[in-house]
Amino acid sequence: MTRRPAIVRAIYAVAFLLASLALGPAPALAAPSVLVQTETPRAGRLARTAIGYGIARPAPDGTISLAVQHAGIVARLAVVPGQAVAAGATLAVIAATPAVRAQYHQAGTALTLARAERAHVAQLRAARLATTDQLARADKAVTDAASALEALRQEGGGAPSQALPAPFAGIVATVAVTQGQAVAAGVPLFALTRRDALLIAIGLPPRAARLVRPGQPVALTPLSGGAGFAGTVTGVGGMLDPVTHLVEVLIAPAVTSPGAIDPPLAGASFRAAIRTGWYRGWIVPRDAVMSGRAGDFVFQVARGHAARVPVRVVGEVGGQTVIAGAIVPAEKLVIQGAYQLAPGMAVRLAPPAPAR
Repeated sequence: MTRRPAIVRAIYAVAFLLASLALGPAPALAAPSVLVQTETPRAGRLARTAIGYGIARPAPDGTISLAVQHAGIVARLAVVPGQAVAAGATLAVIAATPAVRAQYHQAGTALTLARAERAHVAQLRAARLATTDQLARADKAVTDAASALEALRQEGGGAPSQALPAPFAGIVATVAVTQGQAVAAGVPLFALTRRDALLIAIGLPPRAARLVRPGQPVALTPLSGGAGFAGTVTGVGGMLDPVTHLVEVLIAPAVTSPGAIDPPLAGASFRAAIRTGWYRGWIVPRDAVMSGRAGDFVFQVARGHAARVPVRVVGEVGGQTVIAGAIVPAEKLVIQGAYQLAPGMAVRLAPPAPAR
C-alpha cells in the first residue's frame, strides 16, 4: 500500500517521456510584435497664426462732421443716431435766421448800387470826365459785391430754409442737435460714418503681437454667424490696453468686388486669424509625437523593427505637428500605435491610412 503512489508516479513519468519523444521538441515562443499604422514622411509647411477677438468700429478717415455755414434754427430733424442713410438723403432742414436773410438782402442791394455806380463812371469816362482808374475801381466794386452775394447764397441766405444732405451713403454716428435748436455757423451738427470704412480692432498678447506686421493676411469670422471673409493688418499698437492688458491690432476688411460681401456693421464681433509666418519641417499627426524624459521623439520602421528618432516640435496647427529631426525619408513613420513601442521591437504594418 505504501509503495503504490511511487509506482503510479513512475508510470506517469515514463508515459510523459514517451509522448515527448513522439511529438518532438517544443516550438520556440515567437518574438512580440505590435500592429501600427504608418505613412511616408512628408516635408512641408503649415501657416503660423495669431488668434484674436475684437469688434468693428469706424476708421479714423471714415467719419466726417457736418455743419451749416450760417446761423439758423433746426426746423426739422430727419435722422436718429445709428440710422443708415443713402447719399443725398436729408439729415435736417435748417431755417435761416432773420439776420442772415437781412445780410443777403443787403448784399443784393450793394451789388445793385455797385452796378449803377459802374454804369455812371463808364458814362463819365466816355465823356472824358472820369479816369481809367476810377472805372477800374468801379469794376472791382461790382466784382466784390457779386462775390459777397454768391457766398451768402451758397450758405443758404437766399432761401428761407436749407436742407442738409448726406454727402455719401453711411451711418449716422451722432446727432448733436434737437429740433427747434438754434445753431451757430460752423458748429458740427452730425457725424456720418461710411459703411465701407470700418476697421476691426482685436487684442493680442504681447508675445503674439510681436510677430504681427502691417500687410499680413487675416481670416475674419463673424461670431454672430455667417460667411467669413479676408482682411489685412493695417496697424499694430505700441502699448498695452490698461483694461485687457492686450496689444491692439487694427484690421481692414477686404472686399474684392462691389457686392461681394455685406460690409460689417459697426459693433459686430469677430474672430481674427492672422497669418504671421510658416512652420517648416516634417508634418506628422499630433499623436505620432511621443514625449519622454529625454524629450520628444517619433518611431520609424527600419527593417521591420521600431527605431526611435529624437525630434523637436516646431509648431502645431489643428491636429498636425511640424517637427525637426533626423527623419529618414525612405523609412515609414509610425502615426498610430507608437505608445506601445520600444526601440528594436518588431512591428506589423496595418493597411495604409487614407491620404490627408
